Amino acid sequence: MIQQHEDEDHFVVRRFFTLKGFAAERIPESVGRTPDFKIKRRTEVVAFCEVKSPQDIFDERLTDAILSGKGGIVETGYGNDYRQARCIERVAQKAAAQFRAANPAHNVPNILIVVNHDKYADVDDFVQSMTGTFLGHVVAQHGIQNAISEIDLYIWINQTARKTEPEARIIYNHKAALKETVRALLQL
Repeated sequence: MIQQHEDEDHFVVRRFFTLKGFAAERIPESVGRTPDFKIKRRTEVVAFCEVKSPQDIFDERLTDAILSGKGGIVETGYGNDYRQARCIERVAQKAAAQFRAANPAHNVPNILIVVNHDKYADVDDFVQSMTGTFLGHVVAQHGIQNAISEIDLYIWINQTARKTEPEARIIYNHKAALKETVRALLQL
């Protein structure tokens, strides 16, 4: 995944945590495969945060899909077997490995923030990927919301509109041991 907006995305994430009364301290990349941030209250590490940013890759793949489709028919997928769901699941799996490296005992919450730049993906895609439902209808056997034990909280921030105060959509891992900890920490 090409990171075209990493500095902007990190600014948005720092601002999100600052407004909640925390400092998001960047973990140096030289440390290895770790999350992007330690979230601190004064000097205490209270959480880890990984930032993933799906880019607008649909345009470049659409032509290939049309050309390779039989009779011009393009397979779009159904349920959670479509591009946005696969992308979100892939970034969650990568983040889980980074959280295991930095927080192996899982003593503090792990938060995955997806900063969206893909104009063809929106919060409904995020909710569908997480829950396996779309507008209240079950469309997949399962979502990834409760499937990755290393992630306690998922946050979607849509940056396609480049708002100064983007709205965050929050989904908990209901099986996470630290669900209530992260809820109380962020006062959600």
